[in-house]
Amino acid sequence: MTEQWRVYLSEGKEWCGRPLYEAVLEEARKAGLAGATVFKGRLGFGERRRLRGPTALGLGEDLPVVIELVDSAKALRAFLPHLRAIAPRARVTATPVRLL
Repeated sequence: MTEQWRVYLSEGKEWCGRPLYEAVLEEARKAGLAGATVFKGRLGFGERRRLRGPTALGLGEDLPVVIELVDSAKALRAFLPHLRAIAPRARVTATPVRLL
C-alpha cells in the first residue's frame, strides 16, 4: 500500500546548523524514499496556539512548513526512526493514497 505522510514543522527550526526541513528532505532522499516535497505555509499555529505568519513589515515570522513524503507504508515506517531522531516533536499524519 502506498501512503502519503505529512510532516509539520516550523521554518525557523534547525538541525546541525541547517534548516530542519532541509535535513528531513535530505534524510528522506538518503533513505531512498520515492518522493518528497516541502511546502511553505502562509499562516498557521501549533501546539502553543500562537499564530505564525507575516508581520506588519510583510516578513515571515517562523512560518509553518509541511513536508509531503510518498512511498510504500513499509518504506515510510522504516524511515520513521530517522525522522524522529532529527525532528522528535514534528507532527506526522499518514494517509493511504492511490497512485494514478
